[in-house]
Amino acid sequence: VTFPNGNVINESLDIIKEISEGNCLFYGVSEEGMRDVNKALDDISKYLHPLAMPAWLKTPEFNSVSRSYFLSKKEKKRGPFINLISDDERLKNELTNFLNQLWIPEKFFGDEEINILDIMLASHLYGIYCLIDFYIPKKIHDYLQRVKIATNFNYHEDYNKLFTAE
Repeated sequence: VTFPNGNVINESLDIIKEISEGNCLFYGVSEEGMRDVNKALDDISKYLHPLAMPAWLKTPEFNSVSRSYFLSKKEKKRGPFINLISDDERLKNELTNFLNQLWIPEKFFGDEEINILDIMLASHLYGIYCLIDFYIPKKIHDYLQRVKIATNFNYHEDYNKLFTAE
């Protein structure tokens, strides 16, 4: 992003800091908290992405060109999606075990107030909702619903538009 003062910022968290009035989303966020959430994000991607990436291809955010690009890029790292799909039972078990052990704040990382750590964590966890025939642990679902309410973010908005008559 190029800002009016000429600053060019590429990193999304730095962009958020720049546009956040008073950096309210970063209030009370420690380096340790940021490190812990980044570790959780790495773990989430290890367990969620192999299972969810094939399902994400069916989401409205992709057109045929971007779908082909995503498939080609991600299969280089994860292997053929057909193999991931055929291994979904093992992947679901591993994801379930991970999610059951994942620490989730009682409300938000900032206690009563949402902060950037919640947005980082929720943005990764929301991908779980694309999985078919997968039980999302209650603590994860409840947390995502708290974040949804606090941010007024509707993950399924694109789906709703697909199935709503105008």
